[in-house]
Amino acid sequence: MKARVGAWFAVALIALTPAARGFEQQQPEAWRKTPPPAGPSRPLKLPAVHETRLDNGLILLVVEDHRAPIITIDIAVPAGEVSDPADKPGLAEATADLLTEGAAGLTSQQLARKVEALGGRLSSSAGADFAEISISALAQTVDQMIGVAADVLLKPDFPDDEIDLYKTNRIQNLTAQRQDPEF
Repeated sequence: MKARVGAWFAVALIALTPAARGFEQQQPEAWRKTPPPAGPSRPLKLPAVHETRLDNGLILLVVEDHRAPIITIDIAVPAGEVSDPADKPGLAEATADLLTEGAAGLTSQQLARKVEALGGRLSSSAGADFAEISISALAQTVDQMIGVAADVLLKPDFPDDEIDLYKTNRIQNLTAQRQDPEF
């Protein structure tokens, strides 16, 4: 029975192949060359930005979106590659990267566990002309996450073992990047 089905299948393929080839040749392929028309444009609705200057000179920008009970805070300060001393390139980046590796007597692991227990996220980075620390937390734990961010900003530890690890990793990354002709 299987042999008969297989034979019929082979005969059907042989019989259809010329027809299929003829069909392909008859169909114009203009649809491949012409993109479909664009759909109707939709208006872009951005939320309002509320700006306040605090007594200490900080500028506070607030954008409200109540679709989720999450609060995100980005703190940016004018610092970055442009602020690096000529003899210490990468200092701002290293400083920003090491901020979250220990603060207020907590190790990087303890700090990470504390952030995780609060259901939050904590990161820091440096760009060309600014450094940034970012936190995100559930509305009910945002006060505690602000405390963690304050410790990271105001009481960083910069542990020697983390600095040594950062240097080792940075050298390895630079070595790997030098293997890329585009670098």
